[in-house]
Amino acid sequence: MLTASLADDLKHQLRYGNIVMKLIVLNAAVFLAYSLFFLFDFFSQNNHTVSFIAQWFYAPSSWTQSLYKPWTLFTHQFFHLGIFHLLFNMLWLYWFGEVFVLYLNEKRVVPLYLLGGVGGWLVYALAYHLVPVLQPAAEGSLLAGASASIMAIAFAAAALHPQHKFNLLLFGEVPILYVALGGLLIDLLNIPRGGAGTYFAHLGGALVGYGYILLLRAGADVFLSPSFSGTNVNPPVSG
Repeated sequence: MLTASLADDLKHQLRYGNIVMKLIVLNAAVFLAYSLFFLFDFFSQNNHTVSFIAQWFYAPSSWTQSLYKPWTLFTHQFFHLGIFHLLFNMLWLYWFGEVFVLYLNEKRVVPLYLLGGVGGWLVYALAYHLVPVLQPAAEGSLLAGASASIMAIAFAAAALHPQHKFNLLLFGEVPILYVALGGLLIDLLNIPRGGAGTYFAHLGGALVGYGYILLLRAGADVFLSPSFSGTNVNPPVSG
Protein backbone atom coordinates (compact mmCIF):
# COMPACT_ATOMS: atom_id res chain seq x y z
CA MET A 1 0.00 0.00 0.00
CA LEU A 2 2.81 2.39 0.94
CA THR A 3 4.75 1.50 -2.22
CA ALA A 4 1.71 2.14 -4.41
CA SER A 5 1.11 5.49 -2.71
CA LEU A 6 4.75 6.51 -3.20
CA ALA A 7 4.61 5.51 -6.86
CA ASP A 8 1.45 7.58 -7.32
CA ASP A 9 3.10 10.59 -5.67
CA LEU A 10 6.13 10.29 -7.95
CA LYS A 11 3.91 10.06 -11.03
CA HIS A 12 1.95 13.10 -9.89
CA GLN A 13 5.13 15.16 -9.42
CA LEU A 14 6.50 14.09 -12.79
CA ARG A 15 3.25 15.09 -14.49
CA TYR A 16 2.23 18.21 -12.59
CA GLY A 17 5.23 19.40 -10.56
CA ASN A 18 7.47 22.23 -11.68
CA ILE A 19 10.80 21.45 -13.33
CA VAL A 20 12.70 21.56 -10.03
CA MET A 21 10.45 18.87 -8.55
CA LYS A 22 10.77 16.81 -11.74
CA LEU A 23 14.56 16.91 -11.44
CA ILE A 24 14.32 15.85 -7.80
CA VAL A 25 12.00 12.96 -8.67
CA LEU A 26 14.28 11.89 -11.54
CA ASN A 27 17.34 11.86 -9.28
CA ALA A 28 15.43 9.92 -6.63
CA ALA A 29 14.19 7.38 -9.19
CA VAL A 30 17.72 6.82 -10.54
CA PHE A 31 19.00 6.40 -6.98
CA LEU A 32 16.28 3.85 -6.20
CA ALA A 33 17.01 1.85 -9.35
CA TYR A 34 20.77 2.01 -8.68
CA SER A 35 20.20 0.81 -5.11
CA LEU A 36 18.30 -2.20 -6.43
CA PHE A 37 21.30 -3.08 -8.61
CA PHE A 38 23.52 -2.85 -5.51
CA LEU A 39 21.14 -5.19 -3.71
CA PHE A 40 21.14 -7.62 -6.62
CA ASP A 41 24.93 -7.69 -6.73
CA PHE A 42 25.11 -8.20 -2.97
CA PHE A 43 22.93 -11.30 -3.00
CA SER A 44 24.50 -12.68 -6.18
CA GLN A 45 27.96 -12.15 -4.62
CA ASN A 46 29.38 -10.12 -7.47
CA ASN A 47 29.67 -6.47 -8.38
CA HIS A 48 29.46 -6.79 -12.14
CA THR A 49 26.28 -4.74 -12.57
CA VAL A 50 27.40 -1.88 -10.34
CA SER A 51 30.87 -1.82 -11.94
CA PHE A 52 29.29 -1.75 -15.40
CA ILE A 53 27.12 1.22 -14.46
CA ALA A 54 30.08 3.08 -12.96
CA GLN A 55 32.23 2.51 -16.04
CA TRP A 56 29.56 3.56 -18.52
CA PHE A 57 27.58 6.24 -16.70
CA TYR A 58 30.04 7.98 -14.36
CA ALA A 59 32.27 10.70 -15.86
CA PRO A 60 35.97 9.76 -16.11
CA SER A 61 38.69 12.26 -15.28
CA SER A 62 40.69 10.90 -18.23
CA TRP A 63 40.45 13.01 -21.41
CA THR A 64 40.84 9.96 -23.66
CA GLN A 65 38.09 7.97 -21.93
CA SER A 66 35.76 10.95 -22.12
CA LEU A 67 36.24 11.17 -25.89
CA TYR A 68 34.65 7.77 -26.49
CA LYS A 69 32.09 8.07 -23.64
CA PRO A 70 30.87 11.67 -24.08
CA TRP A 71 27.37 10.89 -22.75
CA THR A 72 28.90 10.37 -19.29
CA LEU A 73 29.36 14.15 -19.03
CA PHE A 74 25.57 14.25 -18.59
CA THR A 75 24.61 10.86 -17.12
CA HIS A 76 26.91 11.20 -14.09
CA GLN A 77 24.81 14.14 -12.92
CA PHE A 78 21.94 11.83 -11.93
CA PHE A 79 23.84 9.20 -9.91
CA HIS A 80 24.40 9.46 -6.16
CA LEU A 81 26.58 7.26 -4.00
CA GLY A 82 24.47 7.21 -0.84
CA ILE A 83 21.22 8.35 0.71
CA PHE A 84 22.77 11.36 2.44
CA HIS A 85 24.56 12.37 -0.77
CA LEU A 86 21.17 12.36 -2.48
CA LEU A 87 19.29 14.00 0.40
CA PHE A 88 21.58 17.01 0.83
CA ASN A 89 21.84 17.56 -2.92
CA MET A 90 18.07 17.45 -3.38
CA LEU A 91 17.51 19.85 -0.47
CA TRP A 92 19.89 22.36 -2.08
CA LEU A 93 18.25 21.82 -5.47
CA TYR A 94 14.82 22.50 -3.98
CA TRP A 95 15.84 25.61 -2.00
CA PHE A 96 17.93 27.29 -4.66
CA GLY A 97 15.93 25.98 -7.60
CA GLU A 98 12.74 27.57 -6.29
CA VAL A 99 14.51 30.93 -5.97
CA PHE A 100 15.95 30.59 -9.48
CA VAL A 101 12.49 29.88 -10.93
CA LEU A 102 11.01 32.76 -8.94
CA TYR A 103 13.27 35.36 -10.57
CA LEU A 104 13.78 33.78 -14.00
CA ASN A 105 11.68 30.89 -15.31
CA GLU A 106 11.56 27.10 -15.55
CA LYS A 107 12.94 26.92 -19.09
CA ARG A 108 16.45 27.79 -17.96
CA VAL A 109 16.67 25.27 -15.10
CA VAL A 110 17.50 22.07 -17.00
CA PRO A 111 20.03 23.69 -19.40
CA LEU A 112 21.84 25.31 -16.46
CA TYR A 113 21.71 22.06 -14.48
CA LEU A 114 23.34 20.17 -17.37
CA LEU A 115 25.84 22.90 -18.20
CA GLY A 116 26.81 23.19 -14.53
CA GLY A 117 27.50 19.46 -14.42
CA VAL A 118 29.68 19.65 -17.52
CA GLY A 119 31.53 22.68 -16.13
CA GLY A 120 32.04 20.80 -12.88
CA TRP A 121 33.46 17.82 -14.75
CA LEU A 122 35.83 20.11 -16.69
CA VAL A 123 37.34 21.59 -13.51
CA TYR A 124 37.39 18.08 -11.99
CA ALA A 125 39.35 16.70 -14.96
CA LEU A 126 41.70 19.71 -15.02
CA ALA A 127 42.42 19.23 -11.32
CA TYR A 128 43.37 15.58 -11.87
CA HIS A 129 45.76 16.57 -14.65
CA LEU A 130 47.24 19.71 -13.08
CA VAL A 131 47.30 19.19 -9.29
CA PRO A 132 50.39 17.08 -8.50
CA VAL A 133 48.84 15.07 -5.67
CA LEU A 134 45.93 14.04 -7.92
CA GLN A 135 47.87 13.27 -11.09
CA PRO A 136 48.63 9.60 -10.25
CA ALA A 137 44.89 8.88 -10.27
CA ALA A 138 44.11 10.90 -13.41
CA GLU A 139 43.40 7.85 -15.57
CA GLY A 140 41.20 5.96 -13.14
CA SER A 141 38.98 8.40 -11.29
CA LEU A 142 35.25 8.69 -11.88
CA LEU A 143 32.81 11.49 -11.03
CA ALA A 144 29.19 10.96 -9.98
CA GLY A 145 26.58 13.21 -8.41
CA ALA A 146 24.53 16.33 -9.05
CA SER A 147 26.56 18.61 -6.75
CA ALA A 148 28.19 20.65 -9.53
CA SER A 149 24.86 20.97 -11.35
CA ILE A 150 23.18 22.20 -8.19
CA MET A 151 26.06 24.56 -7.38
CA ALA A 152 25.43 26.18 -10.77
CA ILE A 153 21.78 26.77 -9.90
CA ALA A 154 22.67 27.89 -6.37
CA PHE A 155 25.19 30.51 -7.50
CA ALA A 156 22.94 31.68 -10.31
CA ALA A 157 20.13 32.21 -7.78
CA ALA A 158 22.52 33.94 -5.37
CA ALA A 159 23.84 36.22 -8.13
CA LEU A 160 20.27 37.04 -9.19
CA HIS A 161 19.10 38.18 -5.79
CA PRO A 162 21.90 38.05 -3.18
CA GLN A 163 19.69 39.49 -0.42
CA HIS A 164 16.93 36.86 -0.75
CA LYS A 165 16.65 35.36 2.74
CA PHE A 166 16.71 31.72 3.81
CA ASN A 167 15.41 30.97 7.30
CA LEU A 168 18.02 28.58 8.70
CA LEU A 169 17.73 26.60 11.90
CA LEU A 170 19.93 28.16 14.64
CA PHE A 171 20.96 31.05 12.38
CA GLY A 172 17.63 32.66 11.53
CA GLU A 173 17.34 34.65 8.30
CA VAL A 174 20.51 34.47 6.20
CA PRO A 175 20.98 36.04 2.73
CA ILE A 176 21.14 33.42 -0.01
CA LEU A 177 24.55 34.68 -1.12
CA TYR A 178 26.10 33.82 2.25
CA VAL A 179 24.53 30.36 2.20
CA ALA A 180 25.95 29.62 -1.27
CA LEU A 181 29.39 31.01 -0.42
CA GLY A 182 29.41 29.17 2.91
CA GLY A 183 28.66 25.86 1.21
CA LEU A 184 31.41 26.39 -1.36
CA LEU A 185 33.91 27.47 1.32
CA ILE A 186 33.24 24.28 3.28
CA ASP A 187 33.87 22.27 0.11
CA LEU A 188 37.15 24.04 -0.61
CA LEU A 189 38.36 23.60 2.98
CA ASN A 190 37.61 19.87 2.68
CA ILE A 191 39.84 19.41 -0.40
CA PRO A 192 42.84 18.14 1.64
CA ARG A 193 40.63 15.72 3.59
CA GLY A 194 39.79 13.42 0.68
CA GLY A 195 37.51 13.48 -2.33
CA ALA A 196 39.40 16.51 -3.65
CA GLY A 197 38.30 16.02 -7.25
CA THR A 198 34.64 16.15 -6.28
CA TYR A 199 35.11 19.45 -4.46
CA PHE A 200 36.88 20.91 -7.48
CA ALA A 201 33.79 19.92 -9.49
CA HIS A 202 31.64 21.94 -7.08
CA LEU A 203 33.81 24.96 -7.80
CA GLY A 204 33.33 24.44 -11.54
CA GLY A 205 29.55 24.34 -11.14
CA ALA A 206 29.59 27.53 -9.05
CA LEU A 207 31.62 29.34 -11.72
CA VAL A 208 29.16 28.26 -14.42
CA GLY A 209 26.16 29.53 -12.44
CA TYR A 210 27.73 32.87 -11.62
CA GLY A 211 29.07 33.29 -15.15
CA TYR A 212 25.67 32.59 -16.63
CA ILE A 213 24.08 35.46 -14.70
CA LEU A 214 26.91 37.79 -15.72
CA LEU A 215 26.24 36.92 -19.37
CA LEU A 216 22.50 37.29 -18.86
CA ARG A 217 22.91 40.78 -17.45
CA ALA A 218 25.22 41.65 -20.33
CA GLY A 219 22.42 40.75 -22.76
CA ALA A 220 23.57 37.26 -23.81
CA ASP A 221 21.24 34.42 -22.88
CA VAL A 222 22.92 31.19 -23.99
CA PHE A 223 19.71 29.21 -23.41
CA LEU A 224 16.83 31.41 -24.57
CA SER A 225 16.33 34.47 -26.75
CA PRO A 226 18.20 37.61 -25.73
CA SER A 227 14.91 39.31 -24.86
CA PHE A 228 14.44 39.49 -21.09
CA SER A 229 10.72 40.26 -21.24
CA GLY A 230 9.22 39.12 -17.96
CA THR A 231 12.64 38.28 -16.53
CA ASN A 232 13.97 40.15 -13.52
CA VAL A 233 17.75 39.83 -13.82
CA ASN A 234 18.37 42.96 -11.78
CA PRO A 235 15.92 42.58 -8.87
CA PRO A 236 15.68 45.32 -6.28
CA VAL A 237 17.75 44.76 -3.16
CA SER A 238 15.61 44.05 -0.13
CA GLY A 239 16.54 44.38 3.49
